[in-house]
Amino acid sequence: MNRILIFFLFCIGTTQAQDFKFTLGPALAEQPDGSFAFFNTTTKKGYWTRQPGFSGSETAIVQIDDYIKKGPVFKSLKVATASKKQDVIPEGYYTSGGKNYLIYSLFDKDKNDQTVFSQEFNGAAAVGAPVRMVTFKDSKARLMMDVGTGQMTMTNLYIAYASEYIFLVKEREGQLEVKVFTPGSGELETKMVAIDRSMGCSIGSVKASRNGTLFISGVYYKGERVLDPFLAIYSPVTKNYKMHVTKSGNKTEDIGYRLRIMPDGTALYAGIYSVAKETGYRIYKVNDSFGLDLLLSKPFDKLYSDIVYKGAYTPDFFGVSDIMQLDNGNIILDIEGGAAKSLKHASTFYSAPVYVVCIGADKTEKWVSTIQKYQAQPLHGDLVGHVTFHKNNKVYLVYNDNPDNFDLSPNDKPKEGLIKKNMYVATVEIDENGKAQKLKLITTNKKQNSFFRPEEVRKIENGLFHFLIMKDDKFYFATLAANG
Repeated sequence: MNRILIFFLFCIGTTQAQDFKFTLGPALAEQPDGSFAFFNTTTKKGYWTRQPGFSGSETAIVQIDDYIKKGPVFKSLKVATASKKQDVIPEGYYTSGGKNYLIYSLFDKDKNDQTVFSQEFNGAAAVGAPVRMVTFKDSKARLMMDVGTGQMTMTNLYIAYASEYIFLVKEREGQLEVKVFTPGSGELETKMVAIDRSMGCSIGSVKASRNGTLFISGVYYKGERVLDPFLAIYSPVTKNYKMHVTKSGNKTEDIGYRLRIMPDGTALYAGIYSVAKETGYRIYKVNDSFGLDLLLSKPFDKLYSDIVYKGAYTPDFFGVSDIMQLDNGNIILDIEGGAAKSLKHASTFYSAPVYVVCIGADKTEKWVSTIQKYQAQPLHGDLVGHVTFHKNNKVYLVYNDNPDNFDLSPNDKPKEGLIKKNMYVATVEIDENGKAQKLKLITTNKKQNSFFRPEEVRKIENGLFHFLIMKDDKFYFATLAANG
């Protein structure tokens, strides 16, 4: 068989519902062993990387389609600047001038410095001269244990891309260090963002709009209690800067906030509030002065409010999973809850039903649909949760479910909610009026076993997403065409 591009291949297994489809590549000879997938959109190839600690000491890389063969050969990621005392840590990639560039960090264990480089990437190797982007002095690193593979070096670096700007954000003591880089001019400036030193800080996401505005969202916490969401906004063009902190108080909690940038450049910021026994959502639009304009604040309907306060759940475990804009301009909020319940020597991870709400241009709810998935997984939470996509004015959810629910309406409470040995990949379509139905795209009958890991789904380009799916005891690289 010729080597092929998994996400631009001829159809070996394509299932389709109207204009939404999964495409499975050939069955893989073995289960992929790696930590990070990325895609070179110029050469139209995908790559699977292993960081230090994954089956060896060096960062290694292999083309995705090599897993069709038995025993794919990983190549060490050779970069001209690395030494034996430095870990090579892939961070991402960007496209400039029709070429793709890999971004990687070199962490010097002796000097405790982290230097970020970019280097043209082609084939399965870095080519051309490396370009030093920025250096972070006194860069604390941490080791993260991964079951079965050892330790990985983590450096708490966040990268966002917009137009010609590349933002690199590093957590510091009491502040965030933001470095601004452009391929043409190099490092432009450093912006220090002050954060509250009296509380712990956790970064949720770092995004950039196409006009070069940076958004940093996160939360403050004390102990195990999440307290105040925050949103920092900065423009290197205008030098405008603003920090928003949503202070919980007066028996009101604000949690689970997420920021997304819409196709037209509009930035939306949404989260959950809880006061007494009322829990609902709030959504804001970031205006031109970097202020927050409230679009809508509304409690959940009774069905979902009852879910929030029952079983393993409390409002603390709920938040916005995604924000999307449909072709007709309507906004979709995707809300989910989850928790890890500790037992004596192990933990069980839970994921709640999904609350999908559609908000119109007139700032009113158009429809609400509660997708009644109930998930629990012992020891690890990699199979719980979901991913959401849209095509035109329809919304799609993909998640792992129990086969006993195969023919059940997604709005009806499942017969069996636990993820056990057998499961299947459920796909739900919600139409323009909020009506939900299941599509049998991956698993066509309840006896087929299939699953995927939501956290491993990767965006290839607009409307095209990469999955690793297990079906009938075989693994497949697959794509989902969901928009565009």
